Amino acid sequence: MRDLFDILTTIATRTMHALIITVMLVGFTFYNMGSFSTIQHFGFSQYLNNILTLQLWDVQYKIKKTVKFYDEPVPLMVIDYLEQYKISMEPFEPTLFLRPGNIINVSGTYTPDGGEVDWLAAEVYVDGEPRYGYVLAPGGSMGLFGGFVNSDEYFDQFDVYDENKYENILAQEFYDEIKRSYIIIVEADRIEKQKLAELGIYKKISTLFPDEILYKGVRKYSDEYYNRDFYCRKDDYKTIKQHYNHYFKDNYYPRLLNIHNRFES
Repeated sequence: MRDLFDILTTIATRTMHALIITVMLVGFTFYNMGSFSTIQHFGFSQYLNNILTLQLWDVQYKIKKTVKFYDEPVPLMVIDYLEQYKISMEPFEPTLFLRPGNIINVSGTYTPDGGEVDWLAAEVYVDGEPRYGYVLAPGGSMGLFGGFVNSDEYFDQFDVYDENKYENILAQEFYDEIKRSYIIIVEADRIEKQKLAELGIYKKISTLFPDEILYKGVRKYSDEYYNRDFYCRKDDYKTIKQHYNHYFKDNYYPRLLNIHNRFES
């Protein structure tokens, strides 16, 4: 009886796992089928490839060594031939050179016949405008769920630590800007915070700042650390939120992916 119970439990567990995986795969497929921006920026073949490789989300990479940015993938033999004989043919010429410290946004991968290298479908910004094209990944990549590339001599992952550093830079600039233009009250005393609430003319804006800005200069785990908050006048909140959106939504990627910027880890 015990053996039968174990068998039924194992079958039920495996069935559940298979069901979860199936639902995820179907969900990923439908997600990619709705990503029509891929067709607009990279063409229908890249769109189909993203569906087949279950490309789910974009990923960002730091450039470690100068690489060429092409409008379309170019056969490596053609590149060698043109460079060897100093021939310039516009369709096969790089449109940009990406330097160490540049960040690219990868939306998928393309693997040519042979399968030894991959091309990354990438986005960068030039003078505030997006540019879409392809960057060669000599070390190969993995398109499953994202355009993942192992850290090598050309690329390094833009990881969560880099993201936090970038967002802290934006948050500090945002705070410095609104502090110059608006009344910002920093308060940790609960009595004083209650008085601000009773006045009815101030709004708490602490959620707009990461801990590194909110608690800057505050002794960790002190009363001030646990109670500190930022406030602005309610009349200014809408404008302040527009400034916030400029830094963290509208201009977030145009600034990060700007080829004239260099990100230092």
